Order: sequence, then structure tokens, then C-alpha cells
Amino acid sequence: MKRNEQLVENTWNLEKIFKDRADFDKSSLKALKLAKKIARFKGKLSNEDNLLESLKLYDELGIESEKIASYAYMKNSEDGTNTSNMELMNSYIALSTKVGELIAFFISEISAQDIDYLKSFTKRKDGRDYRVFINRIIRDKKHILSEKEERLLSWEDEVGSVFSRCFDDLTDVDFDFGSVRDKKLTHASYSSFLQNDDITVRKEAYYAYYKKYDETKSAISKMYEGALRQSAFKAKARGFKNTLAKSLYADNVNESVFKNLIDVAHSATSILERYYNLKKKALKQDKLYHYDVYMPLVKDYKTNIPYEKAVETVINALSVLGKEYTDVLERGLTCERWVDRYENEGKASGAYSNGCYKTLPYILMSYKDDVLRDVFTLAHEGGHSMHSYYSARNNPFSSYNYSIFEAEVASTFNENVLYTYMIKNAKDEREKLYLETKRADDIVATFFRQTMFTEYEYIMHKRLNEGQSVTLNDMRKTYKGLLDLYLPGVTTDDTATLEALRIPHFYRPFYVYKYATGISAAVALSERVMNGGEKERNDYLSFLKSGGSHFPLDSLKKAGVDLKKKENFEYIVTLFEQIVSHLDDAFEQYN
Repeated sequence: MKRNEQLVENTWNLEKIFKDRADFDKSSLKALKLAKKIARFKGKLSNEDNLLESLKLYDELGIESEKIASYAYMKNSEDGTNTSNMELMNSYIALSTKVGELIAFFISEISAQDIDYLKSFTKRKDGRDYRVFINRIIRDKKHILSEKEERLLSWEDEVGSVFSRCFDDLTDVDFDFGSVRDKKLTHASYSSFLQNDDITVRKEAYYAYYKKYDETKSAISKMYEGALRQSAFKAKARGFKNTLAKSLYADNVNESVFKNLIDVAHSATSILERYYNLKKKALKQDKLYHYDVYMPLVKDYKTNIPYEKAVETVINALSVLGKEYTDVLERGLTCERWVDRYENEGKASGAYSNGCYKTLPYILMSYKDDVLRDVFTLAHEGGHSMHSYYSARNNPFSSYNYSIFEAEVASTFNENVLYTYMIKNAKDEREKLYLETKRADDIVATFFRQTMFTEYEYIMHKRLNEGQSVTLNDMRKTYKGLLDLYLPGVTTDDTATLEALRIPHFYRPFYVYKYATGISAAVALSERVMNGGEKERNDYLSFLKSGGSHFPLDSLKKAGVDLKKKENFEYIVTLFEQIVSHLDDAFEQYN
């Protein structure tokens, strides 16, 4: 449908942020004035009272800027074909550049202060809210540049963002995949086509979808090469040896955690092969192709879960987290209009949660009644939104923003609880087995596939760092090797390697590995909560409330899981093996 054909109650209420463009512009002007006020403190931050006053203004600017950025981004997401929405995004980027220039000195000047002076400031009663913020600056001293260098980097950000913006506009707005059997092929409907019982429909949709990427493969590969080079530049500019080191440093994660993840995934390829052989048997095919891997093991099992029923199911499942959690979430998913529910032309693909310190924790998705995965997506994004809800209400602005590393735990936690609930309440054995096949599929998608994407990123960034080429041919050749490793027993052709060009998260370096670490921690924590009592639940809720007050591995350890230990990654593999073994044993029952 067109955007203007959406029912208002099915859309998110962005008027809670800004009523209209005039309100947005008023906020932008306010942000610019705040930046100018901060600029007046240049050269004066060695005085504690000046430091305090400038930090208060910096918070105020941050809160306003968050709202402006989120509003522009979400308006563009709801309909990228709307020129007014594009103008909002361009306006925000221009504002961000001006603000960045004005306050480029700020972090550098704080960083240049004596450490004892900074620590003394955080001991003041009115300085305690900035303790985490100041301690992070002290830690980052060697990576914070001079005022002139910081200003240059702020200018570069505007240029560097073009690569991902071009990719989004090309694939979300310009691409027209046509139709398959008189049904529109889109990013959202693609998954439905790949679960069609008719192999000819799956094949037709698969090749029609990737045809667009094939037609633009040279351009997209150049976009990604540009993003790779931009990331390498930013890492080196701040004194990191490479992009991976910069990404891990931000979360204080040791490279051994990253490498343990890949090693454990590699150790499980025989289980993956068993899983794909089961798919082959279920489909009664001599070969399993790339467009077959999303077919459920249980055939002819159709689901139709309207949005309202999905909300009810999610809320019932999450009752283990207490009435406060479920009451807030239920209101958000229904009457408070956190969610932009259904697909329309120009709407961004996928799903996300976007919440600010002073806004609702919004959710974008393209819900489809006949796609069971969308019920879990609702629970997943609801987990993000409740994380934002609790974090914003329990921390000062300067330390409320939790890391993506932690975010992927809160979302996947909800999915695992939902699976347990739905399997327990299945109406018969066949439905239970169907849900187990979907759970196996999700472990593959979230743990193994995201680790595969991570390894691809690692190889491409490493090639660039070592001065090797990162051409389209390099990308496809690398991806083919990983397809063979992570999809053992699956027949792939050159078209399959085009998948390397369609993953938007690659434009956010080393983001995807956090899905894999997230499910590893989430499964352990959700089992702990579901099998525990009030203490275990409160430990987890305390994790949600901690926001950005601790580094991720520390906050997770307090909640009950230590990701520094390899065994936590092995646990998810063991669970996957148990599910596959059970499905293998029960194969005759569901075919």
C-alpha cells in the first residue's frame, strides 16, 4: 500500500516527538544555540564550575540532537520515496556538521585536563552523574585527538555516511523486484516466497530478487569498498591498529571473545551438515539449494497470527519478567502506538527499535500474519524497546545509552522465552515439532549465519588493512568459501555470492557478531530466569536498568553469564545439537 493508505492506529506516533516540520526546525535551532553556548566555554574547562555548567549544556544538546536524528531517520524509514522525509535527513546531517564544528574542542579539552582534577570533579555531589562519562574520557585519552583533528573528523562523518545512505536508497527505494506469480516481490515478502512449498516459486523468487543485485553489483561493491576504507581511516586516525580493534575497544571486549565465537562455530559444521541433510530429506530432493534452506522441516503447516494475537502471545510468554514489564510493553505495542506495523511502498526493509532519552521506544517492522518469524520479531524489538525504557528511567543521560553488545541480549532473551512458551502451549505434537524446527532455524540465523557474516567482515577488513585488494571479485570469492563452510551439503552457485552485497549491517563494522554473542548470553540468561525465582528475575531486570553504566561483559556477568568463557558459546551449539537430534529421531512423525 501507499504510506497515506495506512490506518493511523497501525503507525507509530512520531507527533510525540515533533508535531510538524516547523517544530523540527525549532528544535534544530535550539540545538544550534546550545552548541554555541558550549563553544563559549572553550579554554575555560579547568574550572570545575565551568566544567559542570558545560556538561549540563552538553546533556541538553545531546537530548535535543537525539530527538532530531531519530525523527529524521524514522520519517525516512517509513517512506524513503517522500522528498520531504529526505530533506529532513539532509537537514539533520547539515545540522550535525555545524554542531560538530562548534563543539569539536569539548571532549579534547576535557581529555587534556589533569586526571586528578577530573576524578576530583566526579566526587562532587553535583558531578556524580558524570562519573561514568568522565571515566570513559580518561580511558579514551590516547584516542581523543586535538580540536582541529576532531573538527576534521566531524566534517568527514558527513562525507563518509554517503556510502551507507546510497546503499539504503538504492536497495530500499530504487529497487523494484517485480512480481512472482502475480504477487509483489519485496524485501519483506521475499522470506514468504522462500518458504513456499513449490520449489519453482522459491527458485523464481530467488533469482528475481538477486537479479537486481546482479545488475548493480559493481556499484554496490564500490559502496562497500568505500565503507571499508572509511572505517579503516577512522580507526587509524584515532590510533587503533585496525577497524576490529576500534570496534572491540568501544565495548572493552578482548579479541579472544571474538575469536572464540568463530572457533566454536567452525567446530559445529558437522552438526550443520546434519541439519541441512534433514532439510534435504524433508523436501525429498537430491540436492538442497540456497533457496531451499529456509523451508521448515514440518511440511504443510500454515500459520495465521494477526498482529493483535501476536501481542497477546508475546505478553503471556514474557509474564516471567513480571507485571510491570508486561503492562508497559502491552500498552506500547497497542494503544500507545510505539509500532509502525505494516509494509508500505518506500518503507525500509527489516525491523528495528529506536528510542531516545525523551521519546517513546519506537519499533519499525512489516508484520505479516502468515509469517511466524514476525511474531518473534515483535518480541525481539519489544526487548530492545523495554531495554531503552528501563535504561532511560534509571540513569542520567550521560550514561544511559547501552551498547549494541548488550542490546542484542535483551532482544534475543525475549525470543527464547517466547519459543519456550509456545512449545509448552502447542496444541499438539506436530505444532510442537514445527516450533522446534523454527527454533533450530533461528539458532542457525542468529548464531551461525551472523558468525559467518562476522567472518566475512573480518576477512575483508583484514585484506584492506594488509594492503590487499577488496574488489567485487574478492568479495564474491571470499563469500563463496564461507558459504561452503557454513552451508555444508548445500548447493550454491555464483548467484549465492551476491548475498554478500545485500547485508545492510556490513556498513556498521563488526555489528553482526553481537547477534551471535547476544543469543549465546540470552539463552543462558533466559533459562536462568525461567528456571529461577525472584532473584534471577531481578538480576536480569537490573541488567536492563543498568544502561551504559558498565562495560557489556561486566553487566552481563552481574546478570549471571560470563562471555569471556568459551563454554557459553559451546552451550548454544549443544542446545542446537540436541534440537537437531530430536528432530532427526522424530522425522517420520512429521513427514
